[in-house]
Amino acid sequence: MKAPSIPDAVYRLQFNRDFTFSRAAELVPYLASLGISHCYASPYLRARPGSTHGYDIIDHHHLNPEIGTPEDYERFVAALHENGMGQILDIVPNHMGIMGSDNAWWLDVLENGQASTYATYFDIDWEALTEELQGKVLVPVLGDQYGSVLDRGELKLTFDKQKASSISSISSTASRLIRASIHVFSAQGSILWRRNWGRRMSIFSNCKA
Repeated sequence: MKAPSIPDAVYRLQFNRDFTFSRAAELVPYLASLGISHCYASPYLRARPGSTHGYDIIDHHHLNPEIGTPEDYERFVAALHENGMGQILDIVPNHMGIMGSDNAWWLDVLENGQASTYATYFDIDWEALTEELQGKVLVPVLGDQYGSVLDRGELKLTFDKQKASSISSISSTASRLIRASIHVFSAQGSILWRRNWGRRMSIFSNCKA
């Protein structure tokens, strides 16, 4: 059966680890009996582990394994076709998960700046009007003024190599390293990464944003 080119009635499917491709395939005949012509699917590309919405995508080349395998997906699509239904995909290119160590594109941009292969994949204003922002990425991660966060020991430096992280408290040496590598606008509680940030490091704050 062929689905109508223009949806007559749409049913939203919110995919996550609790609602998978297999469960959706089982539901298709019932939806068809209700007169649903198309399933409106939430994002189902690889997202952060445990994501309940799917918008924090970290890999656009693979399906989210928590939702199912490629074979599970093919069975879901086959069920739609068998029941004369179509599928509407929710694709928002700028919805991605960042500020972690699992998005290769984002980490490459932080490491290589404008020289990154993926620099144009993100909406980054490399030629900002403010001189301090030239060639940098503004990342809002701190919940208080930089100096206050640093003095309270809430700012830590981590290095993730093959998911083996070493975390050290801020020492005077680390403090000088950080001050030499980033800029902070305390009014926004934000960190500015320099374009030549040499390693894939994540700086984070324990205080509330």
